[in-house]
Amino acid sequence: MGVIPSKIVTALVLCFFVLICWMMMCRGEKEPKDIGDRAIDRAEQADIVRTAKENTQIAIQESYRETEKVADKMRNRTATDQDFRSVLSLWGKSESHIRNLEQEFHRLIRQNDNLFLDLDGQIQMTRDPVTKERLEDALDRVFEENEVIFRDTKFAIDNLWELHAEAESSVNAMRVAHTLGELSDLNVGLKNLKRKIEIVMSDLNDAIRTSKTLFENDMIPFEQ
Repeated sequence: MGVIPSKIVTALVLCFFVLICWMMMCRGEKEPKDIGDRAIDRAEQADIVRTAKENTQIAIQESYRETEKVADKMRNRTATDQDFRSVLSLWGKSESHIRNLEQEFHRLIRQNDNLFLDLDGQIQMTRDPVTKERLEDALDRVFEENEVIFRDTKFAIDNLWELHAEAESSVNAMRVAHTLGELSDLNVGLKNLKRKIEIVMSDLNDAIRTSKTLFENDMIPFEQ
């Protein structure tokens, strides 16, 4: 059997070293997070959702104010097509804020699921049956409370999408009415839109506010 050239041996050793380093890096990336870290991740993501909600609310309110201004111009017969394009552009920006809010909300759900999966894993390793049953009951109760809040938040975001579609439809209808010189339903349409904005944002604010309180207190049963 011939002797393996030193260059080949060196190359094999180098490849083996690189493989070991890569495996160690992958192992480090897959290292499970501590429950406390999971809770922190969820709290930080909840803050991101609240910020996205506030930005969405500001964008919608601005879009509505500009819609009212165009309506005033219509009454004074001074509205232009550029006014309608500008308002529709604002509602388009509102759409991007709603989409961002929805995406961040879905990330929050994933963070919450990761936390509760880890909690359940820890509970299953509990040897004392009485303690295990108590913790399982507490986990189920808190998880159900979270599910209610997430359901309400999703419902509010879905309503935001409907509100946005209706707002754009209303602006387009205003545009047609302006072209035809027909302003009879203008006030009614604006009042309905304003009322729906108030209702939808109130529901969303309530859901976000409740989730904040819940997230700040739902780990207490596991610390007692």
